[in-house]
Amino acid sequence: MTDMTHGLNRRAMLTGIGAGSAAATAVMLAAAPRAATAASVPGEDVCRITPDVVDGPYYVDEQIVRRDITEGRQGIPLEMRVRVVDASCRPVADARVDCWQADALGIYSNFPNQGDDLKVATPGQTFLRGTQMTDADGWVVFSSIFPGWYRGRTTHVHFKIYIGGRTRLTAQMFFPDAINEYVYTHVPGYTRAAVRDTINVTDWIMEAGSRAMVAQVKEELDRYVATITYGVDPRATPAAAEQMPCPPAPALCVPEPGAPPTGTDRIASLVPSKAALDRPKAQKPPLPEGWKSSARRAGNRG
Repeated sequence: MTDMTHGLNRRAMLTGIGAGSAAATAVMLAAAPRAATAASVPGEDVCRITPDVVDGPYYVDEQIVRRDITEGRQGIPLEMRVRVVDASCRPVADARVDCWQADALGIYSNFPNQGDDLKVATPGQTFLRGTQMTDADGWVVFSSIFPGWYRGRTTHVHFKIYIGGRTRLTAQMFFPDAINEYVYTHVPGYTRAAVRDTINVTDWIMEAGSRAMVAQVKEELDRYVATITYGVDPRATPAAAEQMPCPPAPALCVPEPGAPPTGTDRIASLVPSKAALDRPKAQKPPLPEGWKSSARRAGNRG
């Protein structure tokens, strides 16, 4: 399947789906950093503004300036190429981009009450966190590992973009789900007894962020390369994200997910198809008591 947007080619090639396989190997070919952007509206020199999504419970404003954020964490090498543009597709230089993500087993640095048994703690650690400033073409590049999953969420990496010293966008990067499933069911270091309970089509935060947050992923011999463009309004003050009462209260950390697809329905949910367009959209579940929402509204200027 090929999707062309302002000259960028996007192809997905899926193989290996069979009776004995719960997933497929996927390769998505992405363009290298250049002037065109995957966020462009076809036929116009206009870029979509990326929707703002929740911070999640694991953000720390540490500003650890570095490209390589692995700190020895083991996993499939992942290079993330992130571009920041405005609504006219112009690159935004000198924007601060914060990145944070889970390791291969879904664990974040510097927080308690994690893991499948909620007994993993990582106080004072800084792995898989970093900050960079965009170059003249709006690009930053992070060297990392492919992220693991944790209860209630599909595979993702977090980004927060500051322009002029203020937060202008909180976003996430998602991945083709056939890649996610294959990694978690076959790759040593990622496999575990627990079964991933939330996939792309059942993740309400992904639905809120839209498919524009799915990275283009190129498979190289020694790494995956994920490329994404975020459209940002440099003047916007997004509504503050909902405040999560966890990890100090781990039972409230994420809403209980609905029943994930299983069997052939799960496989069908992992790969693009016309039938997928008819699936019910993931809905925001009832939030646990203790969550808070800011009174600020999106669209405020600062």
